Amino acid sequence: MSLFKRLSATFVSRVDRMVGEIENHEAIVRAGISEIRDKIAEARVRANRVQSEATRLRNQAEQLATESEQWRSRAADSAAAGNEQNALECLRRSRNCQNRQKHLDSLVASYRESAEALALDINTAEQRLAETQQKLTTMRARHSTVEAINATCADAARQTQLMEDTFDRWEINIGRSELRGAALSSADPITREFEGKEEEQALRKELAALMSPQASEEQNNG
Repeated sequence: MSLFKRLSATFVSRVDRMVGEIENHEAIVRAGISEIRDKIAEARVRANRVQSEATRLRNQAEQLATESEQWRSRAADSAAAGNEQNALECLRRSRNCQNRQKHLDSLVASYRESAEALALDINTAEQRLAETQQKLTTMRARHSTVEAINATCADAARQTQLMEDTFDRWEINIGRSELRGAALSSADPITREFEGKEEEQALRKELAALMSPQASEEQNNG
């Protein structure tokens, strides 16, 4: 059970047990509000961590994009120098950088989505908490403490669900990424052999296309 669900269960149980036994209902409500506020603060810390991780992954993706272009440039230089094997290897590394970049871009998008949803839910929870506090003031003025406690419990449950839904979406996105990674690594040796040959053929075509402008330029200069 999550922290938010434990908070809600504890708070509701406490109210049910004490509502008919003590006079100071306002103190119970205030204690519940304080706990909810603490959990919102914890959620904000988690949201900041998600955002920081998204930033870190985005920086890695940008670095991979730069490295991919560097390897393509090296491929052209190697081919011009007559070293075809080095040129092919450079292109292969360029493609590897591109594939890793795409994977990171997908993760960044997932982190961003989770961070945005979490931030929205936190904002909604804070608004509902403010509404609860205002309602408590109104109920206190009317000496209707039981209604105030029930309203607070309902708001606490809604806030709990908002946070839990966000964490569920986050876990689903992470699971999808893990499944994609597992699928990429599950190819059998024969499949990898064919894919390797097909990749080399594609690389040779790409190298030929890359060098064709240079060949034309050399003929014109000659």
